[in-house]
Amino acid sequence: MKTRIKTGNRNRNTRRFFLQINKEEKVKVKCFIAQVEGVEGHAVYLAIERMGEVELTVVSIHSTVIKAWSVVVAARRILESSSYSNQHSNELILKTFLTALLADSSSYPVQDPEEIQIDSPRKWKIFSTKSKHPHFAKGVFVIGTSPTEILMLEDQPKKLILSNTYMMSAYIADFMNQHHLDSLLMTDINRLIREAQRAFSSTKHHIVCSFTPAELLEWAYK
Repeated sequence: MKTRIKTGNRNRNTRRFFLQINKEEKVKVKCFIAQVEGVEGHAVYLAIERMGEVELTVVSIHSTVIKAWSVVVAARRILESSSYSNQHSNELILKTFLTALLADSSSYPVQDPEEIQIDSPRKWKIFSTKSKHPHFAKGVFVIGTSPTEILMLEDQPKKLILSNTYMMSAYIADFMNQHHLDSLLMTDINRLIREAQRAFSSTKHHIVCSFTPAELLEWAYK
């Protein structure tokens, strides 16, 4: 004899309640700048997060972080006036966003990332590591020719140039690449920091030139 367990109204109502929550839950959509592994230049990413999962799409790639930032500014303006829920697919969100971005006349022209050619290889690139230091809780960004060959100050050869944002480090690296420099003095860094802070005024930057490699390793997550 089989026994059938009858589902009561309470269970059905509870299920409908949670389904309604899932439908109305907002999808988080963000735009930021980072590097693409194996590709020269700075990439603008669109991140779509739902239910704890994040899908990343490269929107465009640029030779300087300033050009990439102009796209991010336009993108964030578009996202601030947009609202997405779980009823919208990632494909629809991406298509809607790109259509609005391309129509934004104030944004830097956006091209297909696969069609963009950066003029020449970049000597200086950006590398990041996780950190337990209070000023770098979201990670440390450094400038180097490789993850182990990190830029240090010319007049303080044991000191690293550390930033809490990709843009600040990228701005300095762009300057060095454009002028084919092998090193920088502290006076150069101070001037570039001021320029970057004006260019990226909506972002809080923290940069220090006092850590040694050994001190950075002490704060890094193992």
